[in-house]
Amino acid sequence: MADFIVEEEMVDEDGQPVRRGKARRKGPRQAAGVSSSALQEAQEIFGDVTELLDRRKYGMSGEQGDEENEQDEGREGFRLGRATKKRLEEEFEPSVLEEKYMTERDNRIRETDIPERLQLTEEVTGPIPLKQSKYEEAEWIYDQGFGYPYKVLPKEYEYLACYEKSETHPDKQESKYMEKTEVVRQIAHVLRELHDSKLEIPFIGMYRKEGCSDLVGAPVPNMDSKKKDEASNLRDFKLLWQIFQMDVKWWSLQRKRDVLVEAYEKRIHMEEQKGSENVDLLRKLLSALQEARSQISVDDVDAKYTLLFPPDEVEFDQSQYKRPKRRSLYNTFRQRGLGVISSQFGLSPEQFGENLQAMYKRHEVEDSSSTPVELAAEREVGDPHSVLKGARHMAAVEISTEPAVRDYVRSEFMKKAVINTKPTKDGNTLIDPYHDYAIVKWIANKPLSGFKDGQWLLIQKAEEEKLIEVSLGFPYDVANTLMQEFETMYLSDGVSRTAQLWNEQRRQIIKDALNSILLPLLEKEARMLLTTRAKQWVGQECGLALWKKAAMAPCRVETEEEFDEDDLPRILACCYGDSPQVSTTFVMLDSSGEILNTLHTPHLFSSEKDQRKHRDMERLEKFMLEYQPQIAVVGAGGGQKSIQASKTILQAVHKLIEMNPKEVKGRLERMNANIVDESLARIYEASAISKDQLPGQPGIVRRAVYLGRYLQSPLASVAALCGPSREILSYSLHELQKFLSDDERYAVIEQILVTVTNQVGIDLNMAAVHEWLFTPLQFVCGLGARKASTMQRIIQGAGRISNRKELLTQLRLMKKTVFINSCAYFRISSGQAASGNQIIEPLDDTRIHPESYTLAREMADIVFREENEVEEGAEEDIYELAVDYVRSHPHIMQHLDIDAYILHEKEKHGTTKPETLKDIYMEFLHWFKEWRYSYTSPSDEEIFTLLTGETEQTMGVGKLLTVKVIGVVERGIRCELGNGLLGFIQKDDFSDDPSVDYQQIPIGSMITCRVKNINKRIIDDSPRIRYYSVDLTCRGNSMRVDDWERVWSKEAYFDREALKSSNEQEKATKAKDDEKRKSFKPRMIVHPQFQNISMSDAIESLTEKDVGEIIIRPSSKGPTHLSITLKFYDGVYTHIDVLEGGKDSKDFTSFLSLGKTLKIGEDVFEDLDEVIARYVDPLVSNLKEMLRYRKFRRGRKEEVDDLLRQDKSANPSRIVYAFSISHEHPGAFLLSYLRSTNIHHEYISLHPNGYRFRRRMFEKIDKLVKFFQEHVNDPVLEPNRSLAAMVPMKGPAPAASPAVNTWGVAERQSPANWDGGGWNAVKSSNQQVNWERLSGPNALPGHTNNWGTAGGSGGFGESWMRESGQAGFNGWEKDSRPDHHAGRGSSIGGRFSGAAFRGGGRLGRGDGYRGGFGGRGGRAPGRGGRWGREGQSNRTAWGQGPGRTGWGQGLSTSNDGRVFGSKDEGWGQGTSSGANDATGWGQSQVERKDGGSSTGWEDAPAATASKSGWGDDGGWGQSSAGKSIDEQQDDDGW
Repeated sequence: MADFIVEEEMVDEDGQPVRRGKARRKGPRQAAGVSSSALQEAQEIFGDVTELLDRRKYGMSGEQGDEENEQDEGREGFRLGRATKKRLEEEFEPSVLEEKYMTERDNRIRETDIPERLQLTEEVTGPIPLKQSKYEEAEWIYDQGFGYPYKVLPKEYEYLACYEKSETHPDKQESKYMEKTEVVRQIAHVLRELHDSKLEIPFIGMYRKEGCSDLVGAPVPNMDSKKKDEASNLRDFKLLWQIFQMDVKWWSLQRKRDVLVEAYEKRIHMEEQKGSENVDLLRKLLSALQEARSQISVDDVDAKYTLLFPPDEVEFDQSQYKRPKRRSLYNTFRQRGLGVISSQFGLSPEQFGENLQAMYKRHEVEDSSSTPVELAAEREVGDPHSVLKGARHMAAVEISTEPAVRDYVRSEFMKKAVINTKPTKDGNTLIDPYHDYAIVKWIANKPLSGFKDGQWLLIQKAEEEKLIEVSLGFPYDVANTLMQEFETMYLSDGVSRTAQLWNEQRRQIIKDALNSILLPLLEKEARMLLTTRAKQWVGQECGLALWKKAAMAPCRVETEEEFDEDDLPRILACCYGDSPQVSTTFVMLDSSGEILNTLHTPHLFSSEKDQRKHRDMERLEKFMLEYQPQIAVVGAGGGQKSIQASKTILQAVHKLIEMNPKEVKGRLERMNANIVDESLARIYEASAISKDQLPGQPGIVRRAVYLGRYLQSPLASVAALCGPSREILSYSLHELQKFLSDDERYAVIEQILVTVTNQVGIDLNMAAVHEWLFTPLQFVCGLGARKASTMQRIIQGAGRISNRKELLTQLRLMKKTVFINSCAYFRISSGQAASGNQIIEPLDDTRIHPESYTLAREMADIVFREENEVEEGAEEDIYELAVDYVRSHPHIMQHLDIDAYILHEKEKHGTTKPETLKDIYMEFLHWFKEWRYSYTSPSDEEIFTLLTGETEQTMGVGKLLTVKVIGVVERGIRCELGNGLLGFIQKDDFSDDPSVDYQQIPIGSMITCRVKNINKRIIDDSPRIRYYSVDLTCRGNSMRVDDWERVWSKEAYFDREALKSSNEQEKATKAKDDEKRKSFKPRMIVHPQFQNISMSDAIESLTEKDVGEIIIRPSSKGPTHLSITLKFYDGVYTHIDVLEGGKDSKDFTSFLSLGKTLKIGEDVFEDLDEVIARYVDPLVSNLKEMLRYRKFRRGRKEEVDDLLRQDKSANPSRIVYAFSISHEHPGAFLLSYLRSTNIHHEYISLHPNGYRFRRRMFEKIDKLVKFFQEHVNDPVLEPNRSLAAMVPMKGPAPAASPAVNTWGVAERQSPANWDGGGWNAVKSSNQQVNWERLSGPNALPGHTNNWGTAGGSGGFGESWMRESGQAGFNGWEKDSRPDHHAGRGSSIGGRFSGAAFRGGGRLGRGDGYRGGFGGRGGRAPGRGGRWGREGQSNRTAWGQGPGRTGWGQGLSTSNDGRVFGSKDEGWGQGTSSGANDATGWGQSQVERKDGGSSTGWEDAPAATASKSGWGDDGGWGQSSAGKSIDEQQDDDGW
C-alpha cells in the first residue's frame, strides 16, 4: 500500500502543477453538502449567495494550505473566504447551517483524515488513546456479551460462548466451543483495527478478517426468497457491530470512572492534609471504583461515596462530574450525632455484605450490655424512641448503599423477580381480545428473563395510559426467604432480653433497608433494563425489515438470452390519481432511471361507455409501443384501482403483441405488472430531495419515478430518504418503532445501509452522470454526509474517474486513512473509465482492495502462464496481460486449486492471508458479482395487505366483525365490510336453527358475524376481475368461540384464572344491568327530553354532555313516577323524582301516558315543559352560578382539604374556605373551611329558588357567604342534610331481603323533613326490623328503637342509651342532650335502669352485661348474646372483655363473677383504665373523672384525649383534648 498511496502533485495536460486555489474556484457552482433547493431557499431570503458559499468553501481549503500556497495567486481568494465565514454565520441561522453541514464543526470533520462516523463517535466517548493494549477491553466485552451467564449472543454465534464442563455433561464436545482466550484475541484485533488503524466495521469484516474470522459470520440467508437454492453473499456483521456498540459503552464507562477517580483522589488529598480518619475508607472506595467493571458497579461505589462524603460538606472542584447538593434525612440525623448509635446495632454494612456474599456468618454480632432505649437516652439529643428511629434510618440507608449488599440483592432480584399485570377499571372495559394490549392484560408471575421481545414496551405504555396496573418484585415466598437470610446474617444469636431488644431493632433496620430502599431501587433498575432490552429487540426488528428492502437486487428482465448484470431494465411506472387535477399517471424510465416521457390518463377508469376512457386507452397503447418497457410497476395506493391499472397494462400488452408483432419483436411478451408498496414513494414525493432531483415535476410524477427507480436500485432509492431531513424516519418498519427515539431508529437504519452499501459498491462514473445513484455514497466506509457531499460535487465536476488512485492523487478528494477505508467500494468500470491517455486498472472493477492488487496479479499470473504456457519472466508487463486475460476468461480460475495455492504462498513468503486470497479467487471468478437477493414480486398475502391495509391481527380468521347487509340471494347474504371488501354468509352459516329464515334480513341492516375464510387471490376472469372476498358465519357455535384463546395461546404466563374470574364478574354485572333495564316499563310519552332508557343508560348518555344537561326517563317506582337525571358535574349525577297524578286507574294506557299533574316535593306542574321552565332551568342556573363562583374548587373533598391547608399556611391569620361538589352525596355542595387546625364541612343543598344552608334559603351565593362569615363561629346544633334535587341518601347498608333482620335500609318511609335526625329501627308487619333515617322531630319516644342524633351540649359529644323505663322501648339511642352526658363515670346509670353509655359508642346494661355496639365487658355473671358467663372461658361476643370492644372479638375469662383478660379485638383500638388494647368502631380517648378513658369509632392519640365519632372528620363527632364534655365547643360532625 505504501507504493500505491503517494503524495503526488496535481498536474495539467502539459505536466505543469495545478494551483489549488484556482482549481477550487473553477469548480462547480454548488457548494459541498448544499443542495440546489437549499441554495434556492437561501437566495429567496438573502439574495444571491452562490458566491458567498463558494468563498466559504475556498476559505476552508485555504486554511489547510496556508504555508504551501503562501505565494499563490489565489491567496486573495482564501482571505476572502476567511472574511466570508463571519458574514455567513451572521446572516444564516445556526440551525440552517447545521442542517446543510456548513458549520465550523462540519468543516473540521470534512478535513480530518478519520472516517466521519468514527469522529462522531469520539465526540461521545472522547478521544481514544492509540497504541494501547486492547486486551482488558476485549475481555470486558467478552464477559458482558459472550461469556456465561451474561451471554446475549445471537443463536448462530453461540459457539463463541465459554461453557465449562459440568458433572451432568462430562462428555460435551469442547471442540464445538471456542476457548475464551481465542475469542478475546479476535475481539482485541477488531478493537486495534477500529481505533489504531481507524477502520470501519464493514472494512474490518471484509479486508481484515484474518484476525477475526470467527466473528465475521456467515452470509445472511434469504428466508423469504422463492428461489430455494438461492445463496446470498451479504453478511450483516452482527457480531462486529455488537463489539462496536460495546466499545462505545466501555469508553463511556472509562470516562466516567476516570472523572470519579480524579474526584476521589482530590478528596483523599484533602483528608490527608486534615489528618482525617476517613483516609483509609476513601482509599477502599477508590480501589473499589478502579476495580468496578460495569456501569452499575461504578454507580454502587459512587452512591456509597456520596452518602458518606456528601458534596455540600466541602468546597473543592469536583472536576467534570458535578454532583447535586441535596439535604437528605440521613445527613440531618448524622449532623445530630445519631451515627454513634447507628454504629451500635451490630454489624457494619461492609461486614453484613461480606456475610451475604459468603452465605455464612463470617462476622458475628456482639450485643451491647445496655438496651437500645438506654443507649439512646444517654445521647440526650431528644426522645429515646425518636433517636432510635433516626439511628435505624441511618443504618438502613448505609446497608442499602453498601455495594456488596446491592450486588447480592440485585443478583437475586434479576433471577427471581416476577411481573404481574391486571387491568384497571377502564382497561378492563377497553382492552378486548383484539386490542394492542390484550396480550399484557393479565400476566401472572412472569420472570424478567421471560421478556425476549418488545412486550415490556406495551406493558409500560398501557401503564402510562392507566389501562393496567403493573407490579414488579419478588413473589411472597421469595421475599420471605430473602428476609430470613438477612435476619440470619444480621441478627444476633443471643437469647437474653437485651439481645432480643436489639434484634427487634435490627429486624426493623433490614426490613426498612430491603422493602423501603433496595427493592424500589432495584425495581427501577429492572424497569430500565427491560426497556433497554425491549428497545434493542425492536431495533433489531426494524433493521431486519429495512434489510429486506435495501438488500434486494435490482429487478431483472426474464429472458432466454444472456444479459449483462449491469444493465438495468426500462420501466413503466404507474400511480393512481383520483381527481382530474391529479390523474392516473404513467412514467417511462430508461435503464438509467431517467425520465423519457410521462402520460396522464384522467379517464382511464371511467365507465366502458365513456369515449374518453377509450381515447386514454389508445394513448397508453401508443405510449407503450413507442418506448416498449421491459417491466411495469403499479403503486398499491389505489387499492382495487391499482388492480385495474395492472390489468389495463397487461391488456395493452396483449393488444400490442396481437396488432404489432413486428414492432414489438417479442420484447413485451414476458413483461408483467408488479404491484408494489407506495409508502416510501409517497415519502419521497413530499421530500426536498425529490424536488431537487426532479425539479418542476408534479408530485404524482415524482412518486411514480421513485417506484420505477426502486426496482432499478433499491439501495439507492432507500438511501435517497436519508438526507439531512431524515425522511426515512417516517417509514414504518415495525409496529413498536414508536417506542424508539428518532436518533435510535436512525442509528439502526444507518448501520444497515452502511453494511449493505459497502458490500454492493458504487459505480462512480455511472453516478456522476445520474445523480440519484450517488445517494448511498455517504454510507461508504470512511465517508459520511459531509465528506460524501464534497466528493460528489468534485466528481460531478470532473465528469469521469479513470481509476481509484485518481481519487487520492489528482482530485485529492481524500487522504490516506479515508482512502484506505473507502477505495475498494468504488467501482470504476473499464468502459466508462476509458478516456484519453488515462491508465485503466482492470482490478478497479472488482471488490479487491488496492493494497491486495499485488496478490491478485500474482494469482492471475500463475493461472495465465499455466493456461498459455508462458515461461517465467517472458514479458515484463505480464501482470497486466494476465489480469485482462482472466477478466475475459474467468472460467480458467476453476483450474486453480485455491487451498494448494494458499499453502504454496505460505511456504514461499512465510506469512499469508488465506481469507484475502479466497476472496480474490472468488472475485476473479465472478467480477463484482451481485451479492444481493434476487428481486421477488410480492406474494398474494403481501399484495392483500398492501391493497387493503389489513393484516392477520386486524382481520384474521375468527375475528368478530360488524357488517352491512347489501343483498340477499338464494345462496345466502351479501355483505359489505367497513374496509370496502365484500363478504358473503352462506345460508347454512346463518344460524344453528334451520327454521330461521335468512331471507327476512332487511337490506341495510347491521349484523355481527365472524370471519370464516379470506380469499386473498385475485382471479382475472376477463373481461372482469374477481377481487378479494370474505366468507362469514353467524352460527351460534362459531360466535361462542372464546376470542381470548388466541391471545393466551401466545403468552405462556397469561393469567387464565384471572381472565375467567373477570369474565364471570362481567357476566354478573351485565345480568344486573339487564335486571335494571327490566325494572321499568316503557312509557307512552312524547317529549324532546324524554327517553325510554334506564338510569345507567341515561348516565352513559350524559357522560360526554355538558353539566346541566338532563334526560327525563321512566322511574323504577312504577308508572306513577318519572325521574329526571341531571348531570350535576363530571362523574356526578342526581335523579329528581316526579310524582304523576290525575291518572285513571281503570285505563291501562292512562298509566303509560303522562299524568295530568306533576309534583316535585310541594311544587305542582301541569306538563314537562313547565317542569323544565320552572324547576330544572332555575336549578341548573343556580348550579352553574356555583361552579363559576370564585371560591369554587374542583376535586374531591380530600383534594379541597389539601388546598385549604396550603392556603392556610400562606395566610395563617385568615379563615380559609371553599365550595366544592359533594361526590358522596350527589346533588349537594360542600362548604369546607379551616379556622385553626381542623377542617370543617357543611352541606349546601341546591334548590330552584336558591341555596339552603343551616336551615336558611339564600337566593345568591354572595348572601350565603356573608351569612357564613358572620356566623362562622356559631355552634352548629344540628346536622345539615337537606339536599334538594337529590335522591334521598341511602343507609349504611344495602336493602335486605324480607323476613331478615338487617342493619341497613329496606323499605323506608321517609319523613318529609330530612333535616337532622338519626336512624330509627321499625318493626314491620312481617317482623322485619329496618333502620330508618329520622329527622330530629321524628325521633319517636316510644315503641321504637332509636339510634339517632339530637342536639345538646357537648358539641355533638354523643352517648348511647337503652331506654327501658316505658313499655315498648327496646333499642339503642345516640344522644347528646345534657341529661345523657357521656364521661360521667358511675353517675350515668340514673333514671335509665343503670344504662351507662360513653361517648363514641360505648354502652352497657347495668352491672350485668356490658356489651353490644362497642360494649364494655361485664363484671358479674349473666347471659345472652354470647356474652361473658360465669365459669366460661375464652368466649367471644360483640362486646366482651375487660377492655372496650366493638363489633369484633374479645378474649375473656369469667372467674368468681369477674371477667378479665388482656386483649380485645374489634373495629378500632384504644386503651382505658385497667384494660389493654380495647377496641371499638374507631377510637377516642376522653378524659373521665374516674381517670379512665373510653373508646369510640375513630383513632386518636392518647396525648390528645379527643373524642370522636362517625363524622366528616373521622367519626360521629370530635371533641378537643383536655376538656370535659360540658366544656367542649369546637366539635365537628353530622
